Amino acid sequence: MTFTTKGSEYTSVKGKISWVKYIIPDPTYNKWSITVHPDEESLKKIQMLQMDRGIKNQFKKDEDGYYMQFSRPVDRKFKGKLVPMRPPIVEDADGKPLENVAIGNGSDGTVRLELYQHPTPSGGKAWAARWDGVRVDNLVPFNKEFDYPTDEQKEASKALDAEPKPVWE
Repeated sequence: MTFTTKGSEYTSVKGKISWVKYIIPDPTYNKWSITVHPDEESLKKIQMLQMDRGIKNQFKKDEDGYYMQFSRPVDRKFKGKLVPMRPPIVEDADGKPLENVAIGNGSDGTVRLELYQHPTPSGGKAWAARWDGVRVDNLVPFNKEFDYPTDEQKEASKALDAEPKPVWE
């Protein structure tokens, strides 16, 4: 389903989701982000958006197939001022908000995208897709052993587990 509001269009894609950063934005890039391995229908939908609208988001390929990362900035410049953006909306399969629930890699999700135009350095306009929200249709629990990619991250996680719990918990 695609709909339009305030100059933006919204559409959704389905697939396996991973590296869902919605609780704490990625500090390197100051944005929330999600990776989607789209199902066949959604893969075609994204390819059509690339052809028809020229969206600049690019596919990559790994052992699980094609994937695309979508993000949402924490803030953006609007008329010369830095304006905060709301975080992405994250819901469970029943439409209830998920708050502070770590989403494991390989969960099934429906990702809502905001399609918007932005100015280009040459004075024209281009289209892009920004992450607006996700409904987690089948939650795979986060597993430190599998969801941290490097041994260094796994070891750092184990060290945190050994720390005493804060008194406010």
